[in-house]
Amino acid sequence: GAGEIAALSVSVPDSKFGIPIQRRGEIIELFKAHPWLTCLHVHVGSGGMGVEILVAGVKRVVQLALDINAAIGKPQVTVFDMGGGMPVNYGSEAWHTDKVPPFAAYAARLRAEVPALFPGADGS
Repeated sequence: GAGEIAALSVSVPDSKFGIPIQRRGEIIELFKAHPWLTCLHVHVGSGGMGVEILVAGVKRVVQLALDINAAIGKPQVTVFDMGGGMPVNYGSEAWHTDKVPPFAAYAARLRAEVPALFPGADGS
Protein backbone atom coordinates (compact mmCIF):
# COMPACT_ATOMS: atom_id res chain seq x y z
CA GLY A 1 0.00 0.00 0.00
CA ALA A 2 0.88 3.63 -0.20
CA GLY A 3 2.66 5.35 2.64
CA GLU A 4 2.43 8.85 3.98
CA ILE A 5 4.86 10.23 1.38
CA ALA A 6 3.17 9.74 -2.00
CA ALA A 7 6.26 10.64 -4.04
CA LEU A 8 8.17 7.77 -2.43
CA SER A 9 5.38 5.17 -2.47
CA VAL A 10 6.41 2.51 -4.98
CA SER A 11 4.34 -0.32 -3.47
CA VAL A 12 1.14 0.59 -5.26
CA PRO A 13 -0.56 -1.23 -8.17
CA ASP A 14 0.29 1.49 -10.71
CA SER A 15 3.99 1.61 -9.76
CA LYS A 16 6.47 1.48 -12.61
CA PHE A 17 8.35 -1.25 -10.71
CA GLY A 18 7.55 -4.95 -10.87
CA ILE A 19 4.27 -6.81 -11.18
CA PRO A 20 1.49 -6.01 -8.70
CA ILE A 21 0.66 -8.87 -6.34
CA GLN A 22 -2.96 -8.56 -7.45
CA ARG A 23 -1.78 -10.43 -10.56
CA ARG A 24 -0.70 -13.44 -8.47
CA GLY A 25 -2.15 -16.02 -10.89
CA GLU A 26 -0.05 -14.59 -13.71
CA ILE A 27 3.02 -14.51 -11.44
CA ILE A 28 2.57 -18.19 -10.54
CA GLU A 29 2.20 -19.10 -14.22
CA LEU A 30 5.40 -17.19 -15.06
CA PHE A 31 7.30 -19.17 -12.43
CA LYS A 32 5.89 -22.42 -13.83
CA ALA A 33 6.95 -21.46 -17.37
CA HIS A 34 10.42 -20.21 -16.40
CA PRO A 35 12.25 -22.53 -13.97
CA TRP A 36 15.18 -20.10 -13.82
CA LEU A 37 12.96 -17.69 -11.85
CA THR A 38 14.01 -18.38 -8.26
CA CYS A 39 13.55 -15.05 -6.44
CA LEU A 40 10.79 -12.71 -5.36
CA HIS A 41 11.56 -9.10 -4.53
CA VAL A 42 9.31 -6.81 -2.56
CA HIS A 43 9.87 -3.12 -2.03
CA VAL A 44 7.80 -2.02 0.93
CA GLY A 45 8.62 1.13 2.77
CA SER A 46 10.29 4.31 1.62
CA GLY A 47 6.93 6.07 1.70
CA GLY A 48 6.62 6.68 5.44
CA MET A 49 5.03 3.33 6.32
CA GLY A 50 4.82 1.92 9.80
CA VAL A 51 5.68 -1.58 10.93
CA GLU A 52 2.12 -2.84 10.38
CA ILE A 53 2.16 -2.04 6.66
CA LEU A 54 5.72 -3.30 6.21
CA VAL A 55 4.93 -6.63 7.87
CA ALA A 56 1.66 -7.02 5.95
CA GLY A 57 3.48 -6.50 2.64
CA VAL A 58 6.21 -8.99 3.48
CA LYS A 59 3.62 -11.51 4.68
CA ARG A 60 1.71 -11.35 1.38
CA VAL A 61 4.82 -11.95 -0.71
CA VAL A 62 6.13 -14.76 1.51
CA GLN A 63 2.73 -16.45 1.09
CA LEU A 64 3.04 -15.97 -2.68
CA ALA A 65 6.45 -17.69 -2.57
CA LEU A 66 4.96 -20.61 -0.63
CA ASP A 67 2.05 -20.79 -3.11
CA ILE A 68 4.42 -20.78 -6.10
CA ASN A 69 6.47 -23.60 -4.60
CA ALA A 70 3.31 -25.59 -3.83
CA ALA A 71 1.96 -25.07 -7.37
CA ILE A 72 5.25 -26.22 -8.89
CA GLY A 73 5.74 -29.05 -6.41
CA LYS A 74 9.29 -28.14 -5.44
CA PRO A 75 11.15 -25.26 -3.76
CA GLN A 76 11.76 -23.08 -6.84
CA VAL A 77 11.55 -19.76 -4.97
CA THR A 78 14.67 -19.96 -2.83
CA VAL A 79 15.46 -16.24 -2.46
CA PHE A 80 13.27 -13.55 -0.96
CA ASP A 81 14.65 -10.03 -1.38
CA MET A 82 13.10 -7.45 0.97
CA GLY A 83 13.75 -3.95 -0.31
CA GLY A 84 12.55 -0.68 1.14
CA GLY A 85 12.17 -0.73 4.82
CA MET A 86 11.81 1.28 7.94
CA PRO A 87 10.70 4.88 7.70
CA VAL A 88 13.06 7.77 8.32
CA ASN A 89 12.32 10.44 10.90
CA TYR A 90 12.33 13.59 8.78
CA GLY A 91 10.78 15.65 11.57
CA SER A 92 13.53 15.62 14.19
CA GLU A 93 16.87 14.22 15.24
CA ALA A 94 15.24 11.52 17.40
CA TRP A 95 16.38 8.08 16.27
CA HIS A 96 13.17 6.29 17.31
CA THR A 97 9.64 7.66 17.50
CA ASP A 98 6.15 6.17 17.39
CA LYS A 99 6.37 6.13 13.60
CA VAL A 100 10.04 5.08 13.50
CA PRO A 101 10.45 2.07 15.77
CA PRO A 102 13.77 0.29 16.28
CA PHE A 103 14.77 -2.42 13.82
CA ALA A 104 14.47 -4.99 16.63
CA ALA A 105 10.74 -4.21 16.83
CA TYR A 106 10.39 -4.80 13.07
CA ALA A 107 12.29 -8.10 13.29
CA ALA A 108 10.19 -9.22 16.26
CA ARG A 109 6.96 -8.51 14.36
CA LEU A 110 8.26 -10.37 11.31
CA ARG A 111 9.20 -13.39 13.46
CA ALA A 112 5.76 -13.37 15.08
CA GLU A 113 3.66 -12.81 11.95
CA VAL A 114 5.78 -14.29 9.14
CA PRO A 115 7.68 -17.22 10.67
CA ALA A 116 8.18 -18.87 7.25
CA LEU A 117 10.53 -16.00 6.42
CA PHE A 118 13.15 -17.35 8.85
CA PRO A 119 15.39 -20.41 8.38
CA GLY A 120 14.11 -23.62 9.91
CA ALA A 121 10.45 -22.58 9.74
CA ASP A 122 7.86 -24.76 8.06
CA GLY A 123 7.74 -24.03 4.35
CA SER A 124 11.17 -22.40 4.16
